[in-house]
Amino acid sequence: MSEDGALHAEKYYRTVTEEYAATRPAFRGRHLVALARVTASEYGYPSAGYVEAQKLLKV
Repeated sequence: MSEDGALHAEKYYRTVTEEYAATRPAFRGRHLVALARVTASEYGYPSAGYVEAQKLLKV
C-alpha cells in the first residue's frame, strides 16, 4: 500500500456500499458525499516506511 490510509478507505467503501443499500433514497446522497471526502483525504500521503521497504526490496 503506497498511500497512507488506503486500507481504511477500502474498508469505508465497503461500509458505504452496504449502508447505501440499506438507507432510504432521500438519505443516500449523504453516504456518497462522505465516501468522496474520505477518498480525497487519503490521496497523496505516502505510507510510513514505504520508501524504506522499496529500497530494502530493491523495487
